[in-house]
Amino acid sequence: DPEEYFWNQLWDVREFCLHEELRKPRNLDIGSGSGHPGIPLAIVSGGKWTLAESEKRKADFLSRVKDRLSLDQVDVVPGRAEVHLRSHRVDLITAKAVANTQKLVTTFGKCSTWNIFVLFKSGGFRQEWETAVQPAQRVGLKLAAEYPYRAREKERTLAVIHRQR
Repeated sequence: DPEEYFWNQLWDVREFCLHEELRKPRNLDIGSGSGHPGIPLAIVSGGKWTLAESEKRKADFLSRVKDRLSLDQVDVVPGRAEVHLRSHRVDLITAKAVANTQKLVTTFGKCSTWNIFVLFKSGGFRQEWETAVQPAQRVGLKLAAEYPYRAREKERTLAVIHRQR
């Protein structure tokens, strides 16, 4: 359903693009799956985008989409994002529907090769953050901004986490 696609996928990209400070030259979308939000963000927000997907069939799909759309600014990594970050530096990471916030900050807080983490979260982010705040602080992360928005009837939040240097 095109209308559902718009509200469930593209509206998040629109929200991201409203915040100019999030446009960075080197970006990593983790758990890219079907390519959302990574592919639309690569098309409209500029910069280089790496899509990390640990499931081979999904990574193969992303590679085909990249080639079909001639997205030279996109690389597909068929593997775990945290492994990729051991040897690659990025300015910004995005995650949508990958894991809860505590797991994300625990896993990616150990990697020092990024500065900004943007989470596309459904309703209830503030409560989820409360369980993640102490693990985040232990690895030097802080919640820098919360941008609540509505996608149709659904409450969502664009959560921006910064590494404290």
